[in-house]
Amino acid sequence: MDRREFLQIGTQWTTLLWAAGVSKWAEGLEDTPRYRGLLTFIAGEKVPGNYLEAKIVTPPGHLSLVTGSGHIANSFAIPFLGHEVIQHPKAPHLIVLLEKWGTRACLFDCAKGSVTKLIDLSSGRRFFGHGLLSDDGNYLYSGDMNDAGDKGVISIWKFPELTLIKEIPSGGLFPHDMAWSNDRSRLFIANNGAYKSSFERKVSPDYGAPTICEISLAQSKIVAKYSAPISESHWVTHLKVGKQGYGVFGGNYQTAQGQMPLVGSFRIGGKAQALDLKNKIDPLNADANPAFSVCMDETTGLAATTVSRSNCTVVWNYKTNQLLKVLKHPNPSGVVFNRDQNSFLVSGYSTIDNFGYLDGIRISDLSMTRIAKSKFLRVNTHMTYL
Repeated sequence: MDRREFLQIGTQWTTLLWAAGVSKWAEGLEDTPRYRGLLTFIAGEKVPGNYLEAKIVTPPGHLSLVTGSGHIANSFAIPFLGHEVIQHPKAPHLIVLLEKWGTRACLFDCAKGSVTKLIDLSSGRRFFGHGLLSDDGNYLYSGDMNDAGDKGVISIWKFPELTLIKEIPSGGLFPHDMAWSNDRSRLFIANNGAYKSSFERKVSPDYGAPTICEISLAQSKIVAKYSAPISESHWVTHLKVGKQGYGVFGGNYQTAQGQMPLVGSFRIGGKAQALDLKNKIDPLNADANPAFSVCMDETTGLAATTVSRSNCTVVWNYKTNQLLKVLKHPNPSGVVFNRDQNSFLVSGYSTIDNFGYLDGIRISDLSMTRIAKSKFLRVNTHMTYL
C-alpha cells in the first residue's frame, strides 16, 4: 500500500454529520465527495496535578473535525479539556463531553456548533472523561469518583437534562474507561485502584485493587471481575470489549527498574492475561509510563495501544497473547481501527518538531506510513471517528 492509499484512510467512513444534514460542521471541507468521514480530536493544555487530588480544573479546549488526510474541517471551543467523544445513538448531532479528572460535563450540539448544556458538580464528585449512552439515548452512564464517600461509582444521568438519578458501585476506586457488553445488559469498567494512594489506608485490599468489573445493570451489582496477573503495583485505565467474548486493556505497573506500560486482554467469563513487554520497552524513571488509548479488530484478532512516554504503539494478538510489533512515533495518543482500510490510525504530537500527525498502520504487515502532519493537529486525548 502506497502513500496515496493511506491518504484515503477514513474516506469510506459514514459520518453522523452528513446523515444528520448538519452543514455547520462541514464548513471548510474540501469540495470533494472523497471526504465522507471525519475524525474527532479533543485538544488542549493539560494542567499540573494527578487524579488523587479532589478536584482539577482544566483550561478550555477545542473539539476539532479532521479528514482522513489530516485536513481540519472545523474546530470549536469547549469550556474544558474533554477526554472522549460520546455520541448520541438516536440524535447523532448531539455529543457529550466529560472533563478528565474534573467536575464539568457538557452537551454539544453539532447543528448549532456550540455547547447547549453545561453542568458543574462542584466538590464531592468528579468525572474521568469516559461514559456511555444507552441505546435509546435517554441515559448517560459515567465512571465517577465519589470523594465524599471514598468510593468509585457508575453514575446514571437523565439525558439531555444531565440530572443525576442513580449511582451504583463501580467495584473499585477511580473508575475510568467503560464499554458495553454485546447485548447491552452489562457494562465493563476499568477501576484504576488505590495505586500510590492514601486510600490504601481507608479501603480493603480487594476494593482498592485495580480491576475490570463486569456489572449487571438490571441487578445493579458486579457479576465478574478481571484482574491483571501481575504482583507489582499497577493500575488499569482503558479498555475495549468486542462482540466475540474478548476485551483488551491498558494501564501501568511499577518494576524495580522503573515504570512500564501494562497491556493485556481478557476472555469474558474467563481470566485476564498480560503481555510481556520487559525486553521490548525500557522502564522509565518517572511517575508513570502507561498504555493509553486501546482498540481492537475482531476480524484479525489484533489490538493496538499507544504508549506516549515511550514513544511507541504496541500491536498484539489478543487471543493468543502474542506481541507482534512495537512501532515508534513521537508521543502517540489516540488510536482507532478503520475497518474499510484494515488499518490502525494513530495520532500524536512531536514536542521536538512542534507538529501533530496522523500515522497509518496496515494490518496485513504492520507497516507504518505518515499520513499527515500539521501544527494544528496537536492532540493529547483520545481520537474517535464518527
